Amino acid sequence: MQFNRQLGKVVKSNTHCDYVVQLDDKIDVDDPPQADDYGFGCFVKLEEPTVRNWAVGMIYNSQLMNPLFMSNGPRLSSEPDPLFTPDLISETRTLLGIVLIGAMVEDDGLLYGVHGIPRVVVPVNTPAFLMSSDEIYRFHLNRDQKPQFSYYSHLLRFGGSFASQLTQQVLNELSESQLFSGAEQRALEILCKELAWKIPWEPCDSHGLILALLSRSVNLFPSHAFSKESTRVDSAFRVRQTHTFLNS
Repeated sequence: MQFNRQLGKVVKSNTHCDYVVQLDDKIDVDDPPQADDYGFGCFVKLEEPTVRNWAVGMIYNSQLMNPLFMSNGPRLSSEPDPLFTPDLISETRTLLGIVLIGAMVEDDGLLYGVHGIPRVVVPVNTPAFLMSSDEIYRFHLNRDQKPQFSYYSHLLRFGGSFASQLTQQVLNELSESQLFSGAEQRALEILCKELAWKIPWEPCDSHGLILALLSRSVNLFPSHAFSKESTRVDSAFRVRQTHTFLNS
């Protein structure tokens, strides 16, 4: 997998936060992206280098376009003859579904992420690049350089048919990368386990899942030496802290 390489360009949008990127092929570039460069759950940035970062998204779907499939036209031969069809090119295309989850912001030399639905409309033909590990790390820091993961519920709602699996994959990869530390890392690990428990047994919307996670978050953070009288206050504090982590 080659980071920071161009995958393709935006060709259309389905909604304000659902974009379609057409993958570059051998006709467009000399070294087109390989299959491992645009896998499910990869972080992608839509930007014009040295000009503007429009948005950050994730690959949540792919589609193969082949105009020859189910074609009713005559089939004269299995391979076209270049002598008679010199301008014939392959019309097969690979389209990537990108769900937007935020944007990168640079302020006084400080690079950080803003999570949520971007306000701007990404123009057609905007290049799409595979994000590097450092860029993914910066995207998960807020302006105060503290860890954030506030696109959680947005990804569950708008991540397509595989939203739960996509969210679980992102959680697992972030947890294994050790991006978070201390209480945030432990909360992330618990979220991974809770989501894995939710997926095979009971479908629920993002709001219901978050309520379930918060209600089961008593052990998300390291325990302190509280008396029995303060146990209820401690549990309420941990639930509130988890809610802040998800919505920071």
